[in-house]
Order: sequence, then C-alpha cells, then structure tokens
Amino acid sequence: MVEILNLYSSISSSDRKSLESKVGSDTFKKGDLILIDGEIQDKLYLVRKGLLLTYFDNGEKRKVIDFAYKNRFAVDIDSFSNQDKSIYCIECMEDSLVEFIHYEDLMNLFDLSKDIERAYRILTEKILCSVLKRNLELSCLSIEERFFQTVCKRPELFNVVQHKYIASYLNINPTNFSKLYHNLAKKPIPFY
Repeated sequence: MVEILNLYSSISSSDRKSLESKVGSDTFKKGDLILIDGEIQDKLYLVRKGLLLTYFDNGEKRKVIDFAYKNRFAVDIDSFSNQDKSIYCIECMEDSLVEFIHYEDLMNLFDLSKDIERAYRILTEKILCSVLKRNLELSCLSIEERFFQTVCKRPELFNVVQHKYIASYLNINPTNFSKLYHNLAKKPIPFY
C-alpha cells in the first residue's frame, strides 16, 4: 500500500515508516463479504492477491460496480471518505490477501504528513474521475462501444474476471456480451 500511494505523490522515508506501521494485512476465503450494504467501510483495502467484486444488490440481482485485483484498491469511496453507510457489498471472488488501513489511522496520518495526505487526495481524485467517466460511458455509449473500450483500456479483466460479471459491469445482456466476445477474434478492435 505504501508503494502504491507513493506512486501518486512522493512520500518521505520517515512518513513511509509511519504509514507502514499502520498498514495491516488479512486473508479472506472465496465468498467472504468484506463489506455489506448498510455497514460503514472503516478500512481501505488494497488487493495483493485474489479478486474482489463491488456490487449493488437490489434484491433481485447483483449489479457489478467494480473489480479489484492485484495492486488495486477495493473501496466504496463515499462510505470510506464520509464514514456513511454503504449501499454496496464487496465480496471475495477468490481466496484473497489484502492490505488495509483503518480510516482513523489514515486521518491521524494526514495530520502528521502532508505527503500522505497529498498522495491519498490524488488517489481519491483519480477514483472520482474514473467514476465520472464510467457514468458517462454507461449513459452515452452503445453496448459495442462500451465493450470495445473496455477491451482496449482494461484487457486484463478478460483474464481474471468471469465474463458474466464483466457483462454486468458494462450493463450488457450476457448473450450480447458473449456474441461480442466471440466476434472479437474475427475482426480487429476499433480504436477508442
């Protein structure tokens, strides 16, 4: 986690040690829920190994919101940042190893280190920009454009995530997703 945050903004070696002292790790089994809707996310998770799925459950079906896999954060940014109840669930789709930091510990580190605060702010801004772009894509792009844009921007998803979850993430009917996926080998990918 320290190295990933340092990629967003340089953190001094003394501040790195302070951050490292607050970062813990945990293992989860496939099927474990690390966040349940109605709970407050009090830990920021970074996946070291495994796959986590963030989804909204309306009682009838799951709507996939995001995926977290190696070196990616798993967070309901609204719940974590505002310490509000989450409307999402985060589930382990594989046995997983994660690093985490408690919200309170992170806030205390912000008071001690502008470097850590800046790195986290930049991370949060990137998450927000990603969410805004995704909302625009879901609203304005055709299913083919959403599919091919994901192939171009996040091709690794197709190797680590079951296709039914990618279809849900892209808001594409699984049958249409399957057709697009099988046609992918037959024609070149359009540039997006």
